[in-house]
Amino acid sequence: MSKPRENGIVLLIVLWTLAMMTLIVVAMSAYAQRGISLASVETDRLRSDWAVVSGVEAAKAYIVGLRPEERLVLDGRELTVDVGQGRRVRIVIKEGAGFVDINRVDARLLQGVLARAGLGEVEIGPLIQALGNLRLKAANPAKTQQPAAGQEEKPEVPSAGLVSLMELLSLPGMDAAALKDAMPLLGLHSEDGKINPLSAPEEVLRAVPNMTAEEIASIRAAKASGNAKAAIGAVVEKYADFLALNDAKIFVIDAVAEGGRGLVAGVRGQTTVILEPESRPPKFRTLALSW
Repeated sequence: MSKPRENGIVLLIVLWTLAMMTLIVVAMSAYAQRGISLASVETDRLRSDWAVVSGVEAAKAYIVGLRPEERLVLDGRELTVDVGQGRRVRIVIKEGAGFVDINRVDARLLQGVLARAGLGEVEIGPLIQALGNLRLKAANPAKTQQPAAGQEEKPEVPSAGLVSLMELLSLPGMDAAALKDAMPLLGLHSEDGKINPLSAPEEVLRAVPNMTAEEIASIRAAKASGNAKAAIGAVVEKYADFLALNDAKIFVIDAVAEGGRGLVAGVRGQTTVILEPESRPPKFRTLALSW
């Protein structure tokens, strides 16, 4: 083989090697950049989660700072808080008795709420019956089943009713589309199943059997009166099967990251808490949490 031909082959090998090394370096650089980008996204997500947690804690502090009468009218109050370095979180606070407690509420009110949310008799009837059966099972004491021969006796564990609103989707005739408008009005946590009219949405008040538009307007006006509890005492007494003004202890807090350096807008969390005002300082217990 001639010398020029050998030099040409060597040059070709060198160029090919340089090209491959360049490709490897570019690929490694892209991989490193991708790793850095993913780490940055995860960091922003974690920072956003902590911002939402901070928003929930700010909401708790806000609740503690209110007088008991003021807590009764928390019907979805919105606040925007700065959790540090210009990072903003929007919080929405609702008093828990403003929701229709599906485990305890009077069936007549629940039926009215579901009807106003667009459900028909075909869906409402089986749902009311299924919830009623769950309540009966929860109310009965545990029964000892007769064991088969050679087996130990096992007590029947009583049902506690539904523990999540999503369980409604497993009941007869229910699906997400049917319950879409009803879900925001429903809840699980109340003392006695009665509604706080000062924090309940008007859709719920309109479902109270025989309640008039004038009475609903008086409730709306009472919220701004500064003496709401006394102002609607007669209405609450008239509809005592459905309404009550118990001390506000249970609250549903929604927190959403709105914006700011390093926050992922839209990251949200919801928590249901119960206030223990007799403790010093006042404490909250978490009843439910979703993120």
